[in-house]
Amino acid sequence: MDRRILLVPVMLLLLLPAVHSLGISPGRRTVDFEPGQSHEIPFTVSNNEQKDMRLVISARGELAQYITLSHALVDFTEEDTSKAFSYRISLPDKLDRPGVHSAEIVVMEVPSEKGGDGTFVGATVSVVTELRVRVPYKGKYAEIRLDVSEAKVGETTTFIVPVMNVGEEDILKAKGSIDVLGPTNERIMTVDTDEKSIKSKETKELIAQWRADVNPGKYYGVATVTYDGLQTRAERVFSVGDLSIVLIEVNVKDFRLGGIAKFEMLIENRWNEPLEDVFVTMTIFSEKGDLITEVKSSSERMDALGKKTFFVYWDTESVPQGSYNTKVVINYGDKTLEIQSKIVVTLDSIQTRFVEVTGQVIGEEEAKGGINTLLILGIAVLIIINMGWFVFMRKNRKQ
Repeated sequence: MDRRILLVPVMLLLLLPAVHSLGISPGRRTVDFEPGQSHEIPFTVSNNEQKDMRLVISARGELAQYITLSHALVDFTEEDTSKAFSYRISLPDKLDRPGVHSAEIVVMEVPSEKGGDGTFVGATVSVVTELRVRVPYKGKYAEIRLDVSEAKVGETTTFIVPVMNVGEEDILKAKGSIDVLGPTNERIMTVDTDEKSIKSKETKELIAQWRADVNPGKYYGVATVTYDGLQTRAERVFSVGDLSIVLIEVNVKDFRLGGIAKFEMLIENRWNEPLEDVFVTMTIFSEKGDLITEVKSSSERMDALGKKTFFVYWDTESVPQGSYNTKVVINYGDKTLEIQSKIVVTLDSIQTRFVEVTGQVIGEEEAKGGINTLLILGIAVLIIINMGWFVFMRKNRKQ
């Protein structure tokens, strides 16, 4: 067979999205310390390359001595898309210091090839899920961070301050202020958040807004939260300016809970020059702030004033129905665009609520036509091209 006839199918394979051979979910789990309590923590390992492999599961870190694994050595076949496992954390009666204590569950692929001396050779792949145990502080104690929904010049910038009460006592009043500093650290404006009470082991968000009537560029936000006579701070660099790239819409099609959710993100380049190495990361958190997973698209080139759809995939095996917080970051050049959002996962749909973005919800029946039509057109084009090569080769032989 002429090698040129195989060219088109090979090119088609190159268009498939690249994935890591192993995946793990959730990426992080947080529990509150209670003396002598035990917790069974489930997690899922994904066989993204659909291949035969052997995995070693181990625990490491400060709390490793308190962890019992359900499995230490497991085998995957090419038919196994994912498998569910668990580990048990049996907490001691006391942990000496307040704050966060952690351990990691490491899943590592065992190389299949052996060298001449009997040792294994070849690259290994490993993934990690983290366990955090929060030991409450005596009295009142808050931890915060500063998130920013960036805006164009003259539009509204939203500051979001999640306040985690990691103390043993309830916080009666928590209120924040955000100082906006310029490039030379001069104070441009101070805006206040709303005020809330926060129970022990609870997290609430304080919100402030600022109309960015300033020149485009980098700015510095300093959040100070005062709670029942105490204070804590968090800082963040953010941008103001005419954004060169925007997220137009988000679609999730053909979704069934327990399967792979395919997020289609339509992005527009509003520069009059092309952009290289554009990619999207989406981080998903529980409503309590636990990291569920972080997924990433492939890197693409975007034409000047053009649009392109980026794909990210989320394995929802063992994911319960409910609401989740997400952060979408579009990376382009040395810049990023960060968009805070919420998603609601049901049995057959994912609803998305992005800032200044319309998230369309398309169930199975609504979504069949578009994907099938593109697939049929692609196959037809391949058949026509291959038939053309076949006719061309026969004419050459006759001559």
